[in-house]
Amino acid sequence: MWLLTGIDGGACSFVNLGNGEALDVLNGSVENGTNIQTHKYNGTAAQKFFFAKSELIKGGTYMVRSFAASDQVLDVAGASAN
Repeated sequence: MWLLTGIDGGACSFVNLGNGEALDVLNGSVENGTNIQTHKYNGTAAQKFFFAKSELIKGGTYMVRSFAASDQVLDVAGASAN
């Protein structure tokens, strides 16, 4: 299970309740295709995310965007809408 923790500026972190580690953008990269990992919580921009309403999909859908690079979103590699 994950706990969303609020941080200043509208950002949040996803913290694993089992081990206390947070979702973390690998090496704090802002490049497309960068992997997400879990890492000891350190409060860096690599562990901060925010929700943005999606205009691509109707029905109250939100995207999870990186706080470090707001044009980057969490994505599942090779995912299909079907």
